[in-house]
Amino acid sequence: MTIFDAGHDSVDGFEAGLKTVFDGKLSVDVGHFYAEDSDVSPSIKELSVAYAIDSFTEGSFYVEAGVVDAGSAELASTVGYAKLSGSGIDYDVSVSRIDGQNVIGLGLSGREGDSGLGWNASLRTDGEVDITSVGLSFIF
Repeated sequence: MTIFDAGHDSVDGFEAGLKTVFDGKLSVDVGHFYAEDSDVSPSIKELSVAYAIDSFTEGSFYVEAGVVDAGSAELASTVGYAKLSGSGIDYDVSVSRIDGQNVIGLGLSGREGDSGLGWNASLRTDGEVDITSVGLSFIF
């Protein structure tokens, strides 16, 4: 479940996505946020590709480029630090530039046992609009 908070109004919604890491260096992320009240907030689609300076498996600084579409497509650029290994607690701290706005992001995820079932939580904000997400994930 994702909560989109614009000032004092909030919109509940659901987010589906896929994030994969190739050879510890390249990450591809595809996501779609479905707003329950599309009159207040449109659905948001995201596609991005990130390159790790060292290795996502151990933790690394990275650069990312992508597209965010919330009614009109906008280019996004990101710098951050992330560990995306699928074991232990993974994290991602980032600063993005989208449509002239700086967006700060923090994400945490973890795996429960050997089943692949996991959890995730994230917060993104530009100082005016906050997007908070908590959910379940499947890591394979």
